[in-house]
Amino acid sequence: MTFEPLKLKKTLEIFPKPNGYLVAYSGGIDSHVLLHSIAQIQSQINIPVRAIHLNHCLHEKSDHHEKHCEKICKNLNIPFLSFMLDLAKESQKNLEAVARERRYQVLSRNLKKNEMLLTAHHKDDQVETLLLQLLRGAGVSGLACMPNFRAWHEGWQARPLLEYSKEDLREYGNNYKLHWIEDPSNENQHFDRNYIRHSVLPIIE
Repeated sequence: MTFEPLKLKKTLEIFPKPNGYLVAYSGGIDSHVLLHSIAQIQSQINIPVRAIHLNHCLHEKSDHHEKHCEKICKNLNIPFLSFMLDLAKESQKNLEAVARERRYQVLSRNLKKNEMLLTAHHKDDQVETLLLQLLRGAGVSGLACMPNFRAWHEGWQARPLLEYSKEDLREYGNNYKLHWIEDPSNENQHFDRNYIRHSVLPIIE
């Protein structure tokens, strides 16, 4: 399914109208497509957009990635926030869960009242989440996976890209000649999600 900015606009119109959008921006292909596409329609939706980057400090290029994200936001004329999580001393065994918890703590503290957090989860992420929940023995609520919208803290969280695949987003990125970054930790198959992504899903496909 082809993704384009006007499709994002139509999806956002389904949700309540917020006072602003806070885009979780890692600098990877998914969040870069989300940030770039909302920048293309910002004059039409007439709602302020901010970007927030979380530096996990897990690899030697993490500071370079943060600067890259800041530069992209400057080019798109989008206010940029950045926070350091410093997870380097955390146990590798629980690192995936701890990182997720820390991310959402920071995101919740920086979400304004009646603002909407936008995350770039897509169709492939949804499949990975379903498999993770199955392997963990989750019940019915867990198997429902990620909702595309929910009330969250004093605002909302939305995942407007859930109906698009990773390949759809990559096609958009290539068409617009976007320059995204690849996080080397995404190749570490000691993390459950990465193992499913790189070793399990290719077999299923």
